[in-house]
Amino acid sequence: MMKAKTLKHIIEDLLPLYEEGLLSEETTAWLEEQARTNDEYAKLLQLSAQSLPKGEIESPVDSKKCFNKLTESCLCIKLFL
Repeated sequence: MMKAKTLKHIIEDLLPLYEEGLLSEETTAWLEEQARTNDEYAKLLQLSAQSLPKGEIESPVDSKKCFNKLTESCLCIKLFL
């Protein structure tokens, strides 16, 4: 018999593939059966189906400053040509 901790890790490893529909029919049926017979696994399956909240990512780059620098560089090149 497989240790409960090992089984939980296997189920956690399979969850992303399950959510993408990439598991075989047999593995999908096995995973769903595990979730039906164990509340902890059912909760893991339920949580894996939820989307993560998307937060705003602040860029460390000042795009206006970069654009101005690029414009300056292009003008310098035109002057030399």
